[in-house]
Amino acid sequence: MGLRRRCIHNLAYEQKLIEAYKNNNIEASSEHNHDNLVFNSPDGRVLSKTDDIESIKSGVLKIQEYNPGDYTVKLIADIAAVSVSIYIKGKIADNEFEGNFRF
Repeated sequence: MGLRRRCIHNLAYEQKLIEAYKNNNIEASSEHNHDNLVFNSPDGRVLSKTDDIESIKSGVLKIQEYNPGDYTVKLIADIAAVSVSIYIKGKIADNEFEGNFRF
C-alpha cells in the first residue's frame, strides 16, 4: 500500500477510535487500540490499554465531548504512530475536566 493510501487508511482507523470514545464504546475502543498501548491521561496518569478499558467500563471516565484537531502521523514499516490534539470535556470520577490534550 502506498504512503498516501496508508495515511488515509490510518486516519480512517483513528476516526473509528474517536467515535468509540465519544460513545464510551468499550468493545470498539478495545478493538482499535493496540494491546501495548501506553498514553498519558488528562489527569497526568500513564495508562495502558487495560487501564483505559477499565476506566470506561467502571464509569470512572465519562466523555461528553471529544473533538480532534491537529494530526501527525509517522509511518514506520507497517506501524503508524498517531499524535493528535483533542479537545475533551468529561469527568474522571467526580472531577470534571475540559481542555485541549495531545495523545
